[in-house]
Amino acid sequence: MNRRFTKGALLAAAAMTISLASPVTAQAQESGSAATAVPQPAPAATAQSTLRSSGVSAAQAAPVQITSFTLARRYSSDHRIAKAAEVSTGIAVGGSVAPGYSVRDFTADLYINGRLIGPVTFSPYASSVRWHKRFGYGVAQLRNLRANVYTSGGGGLMNVSGATNSNQFRILRQFDHRLMMKYSKRGSKMTVRATKWRVYQPNGKLATVRKVKLQRLKGGKWRNFKNIKVNKSGNGKITFKAKKKYKYRLNYKTTTTIEGARTHATAKF
Repeated sequence: MNRRFTKGALLAAAAMTISLASPVTAQAQESGSAATAVPQPAPAATAQSTLRSSGVSAAQAAPVQITSFTLARRYSSDHRIAKAAEVSTGIAVGGSVAPGYSVRDFTADLYINGRLIGPVTFSPYASSVRWHKRFGYGVAQLRNLRANVYTSGGGGLMNVSGATNSNQFRILRQFDHRLMMKYSKRGSKMTVRATKWRVYQPNGKLATVRKVKLQRLKGGKWRNFKNIKVNKSGNGKITFKAKKKYKYRLNYKTTTTIEGARTHATAKF
């Protein structure tokens, strides 16, 4: 398969690995003040190319043999539709190269929700790949890995043997980091306000999540207490009587399309 792909390259980058989604957090403040949501750092990890000389000639097998092809979350922003224009994920390729051959770069086809988006090209030394967030969210995968190889006699884009498809990963929409929780209490009457509870869309706009959970710490566990409906701006409020003292927070649980978010706990009152 020596033909070159003419679709616009989604592009290579440098920087990569994978981890599970972790909710962002924001500090709850008393009425009149607010705090910005801060992403929790993803677990540290390393990723690097482990291509090596195979000792097998190209006549015996494909010049490049791949044993592992993985995509991973390295930073809290990886695999996320966020304010930034690009979606990023870490990448690592392991395998071997026949004597006399070298890999200039790799090309693979990006699929999101089973739909072909186009080719992604990256260096064998790259630790991440990126593409524009307009291509959407959902289950993503890089397939049909190919290597652009060269030798003293020439080269070109060639098929590789072994692991030609990466693992699947999920692209989620991320909350606006300006989300807040405000509260006030007079006697037993308490008012809680949610502001800017919205998520980024592939087109760069923000969309509401309709409602968030008000939780309170009871018996050592966070328990759902009330729902706060939010408008198109991501704002809403609720008023209720609180006869006992509790710690409170706002929480939105991670779903298949949205990365969850929560505020820090209030003081007990």
